[in-house]
Amino acid sequence: METISEEIPPRREDATSLDADRVFWRQFAEATTPKAFCQSWLPLQCRMLKGVRCGMVLLGYPDQGPYSPVAVWPDAKLSMTHLTDAAERALRERRGMLLSAEETSGPGSAHVAYPIEVSDNLHGVVVLEIRGHAGEEFQSVLRMLHWGAAWLEVMIRRGEARKSAELTERLENVLDLVASSLEYEGFQAGSMAFVTRMATVLACDRVSL
Repeated sequence: METISEEIPPRREDATSLDADRVFWRQFAEATTPKAFCQSWLPLQCRMLKGVRCGMVLLGYPDQGPYSPVAVWPDAKLSMTHLTDAAERALRERRGMLLSAEETSGPGSAHVAYPIEVSDNLHGVVVLEIRGHAGEEFQSVLRMLHWGAAWLEVMIRRGEARKSAELTERLENVLDLVASSLEYEGFQAGSMAFVTRMATVLACDRVSL
């Protein structure tokens, strides 16, 4: 006897959540700027953690700041000023920070912050508001945030490697230009070789010396 099996469709809310996750993962994989990267990473991180009400990522000049929001969840229009204290303390003390419900202005919620450090340079901080849990559950959130923040460190290292490669290429071009003029004894011939080489390397319409 032939058996007919019917696949049970996912609940509407489950399907919607799955579609959102796919969008965020695609954006995460295709991100080409730190802002785009963080704006896809933060929703994914918040949706993986239990009880997250809202969160934000702040980035700035390493060890200098100012550190300003580059990603906010669940709505970029929400005010996140209530998370400022936890973010500032995590930046100042350079360690994961947990402010209990008693220390925050919002009843029944705690604030968790984790600094983003790469090669001993402080680049920013992640801060979340989480519904009240037991102490062990908060520590679990902090550990998961620690692992999740590793992606932000990867993003920063990639950016630094790209900048280093661009700087190396520029220096090589400068040395190549100088070397092209040293092949000639006369100033006129060396100058002509220099501007010709510069026009070729930099794709200039016109070069004058």
